[in-house]
Amino acid sequence: MFQSINHFWIKKLSVTLTAVFFQLLFTVPASALVFSNIETAADLQDALNTAANNGEDDIIELSENTVYSTADNGNSFTYIAQEDMSLLIRGASGAVILATDGSTFGLVVDTTNIASDENTHIGLEEGIQFSCDTLVPLDTSGASLLVEEAAVSVLNNSFEGCGVGVITTRLPGEAPTNYSGNYFLRNGIGAFVNGGKEINVTNNIFELNGPSSQDIFSGGGLFLVFPIEEEPIGIEVEVSHNDFLGNIVDFALNASSEGGNLLVDSNIMSGASREDLPNTGILANLNGQRAVFVNNLIVDHFADEFPFIPEDSHVAAGATIGVIGAEIILTNNTIANNQVEGGNLFTKGGLSIQDLSSDDATDPSSVELNNNIIYGNVSPGPGQDIFLGDNFPVGDTTGFPAVLRNNNFTNFASHCQDDPECTPDITEANNQDADPLFIDAANGDYHLSEGSPSISMADPALSETPSDDLEGTVRKPLPDQGALETLAMDDGGDDGADDGMDTGNDGVFLEGSGCTLNSSSSTFYGLFSLVTLIFALGLRLRKK
Repeated sequence: MFQSINHFWIKKLSVTLTAVFFQLLFTVPASALVFSNIETAADLQDALNTAANNGEDDIIELSENTVYSTADNGNSFTYIAQEDMSLLIRGASGAVILATDGSTFGLVVDTTNIASDENTHIGLEEGIQFSCDTLVPLDTSGASLLVEEAAVSVLNNSFEGCGVGVITTRLPGEAPTNYSGNYFLRNGIGAFVNGGKEINVTNNIFELNGPSSQDIFSGGGLFLVFPIEEEPIGIEVEVSHNDFLGNIVDFALNASSEGGNLLVDSNIMSGASREDLPNTGILANLNGQRAVFVNNLIVDHFADEFPFIPEDSHVAAGATIGVIGAEIILTNNTIANNQVEGGNLFTKGGLSIQDLSSDDATDPSSVELNNNIIYGNVSPGPGQDIFLGDNFPVGDTTGFPAVLRNNNFTNFASHCQDDPECTPDITEANNQDADPLFIDAANGDYHLSEGSPSISMADPALSETPSDDLEGTVRKPLPDQGALETLAMDDGGDDGADDGMDTGNDGVFLEGSGCTLNSSSSTFYGLFSLVTLIFALGLRLRKK
């Protein structure tokens, strides 16, 4: 077993504690007025109307095995706040909010009509099932939350079959938005946040999101957008311990707002269960942020080609990161077996990092690749595993500074290295090109087998080297490359002993996904249709 029993339960405990932390953080006061016995659609709308203007913090408790249909309500369920008070809608087993018969949203919460909502907490918690009858983006949403300074928590719910599962739009605001413990299945876009400063997306499952369309940018799992601010506030974003399985785009981020920090930590992103349409792992545009990607497993994304992308966009099947003046660090990730079989020489397989600045002065401050396994990726052009677009636009005379240390990869290319008029600024040290010997990559097991050349080949002194791995296994003093750590020795059998090297795995396997679950770029033109979709969605909500 590659994750020891003790570490397995430590990981499970950490997930539970995270959920408890956010529940405590967003708890409605004990003195809140409680609405119970909500048996019909009319009861729910009446409770929302009363809660909007009763001078109390409110809790609405849905009833077990009850479907609240917008068809029965005559429209979307709506809460239009008239006061700066909190609202918690708490689910129950079998409690469903259903958007159907042309309703745009299942639930609408709007706190922007009052002078200030800075004391407001909006919570959707504990097992609400949001369901819709169409998954075309912009057509329906399970829940739409329109706020300014109100804190938002969406915890332990499910969203299925909607254009957008849940969307939070800030106009603007800096209060935290938290999505944790939710399941997003077969939506056009699973979860979406437009604006704000502090975003936490943790311990969710995003599965098979993205409409049945040939437009790769028309949907996917998690989309975060930060519009340009008159005074940049500096975003603080964490996306961690999520499972992204078979989405058209697993995770998309567009940060037009300048500055701040991004942490993408211990996520699984697998395209193995999505063979009907082209799919990709990460599409991110960053603007002056410090962005850290650590312990992520990004594997098995596939496309014959990427439709509707300009031919000169260096988009990758695994991860595409466009940067303006940002600091990018990727440490101990496994990016493997992502492939593009058609397309053109500009399409990439594993990782593409693209300079989007207009001149040398706004080039990325630094790019570091440390202790990663970026291997077995396939694409038509050079840089199948790693591509650096380090002199965009063509004509830059100096490439951005990049350091590659203690990685395992085969095919690396730099735009600047191929341009005789550009001077590259690339440092390489202690990298290798050797088959990492995954246990069973064909069936989604990307643990390292005994004898792997990536074992104990990471440098713990490099930037952002984690103390544990994707599954919570504590790393050795001389750790392994990639997202998954092996332990020091094998006792020879699958007997439950805490040695970390027996056959089998304490992690959870999703049937048919080809991926172990957690225990819990292109240029701006290349992302144009995605960004247009997102901002169109935000503008539409502002008009509601």
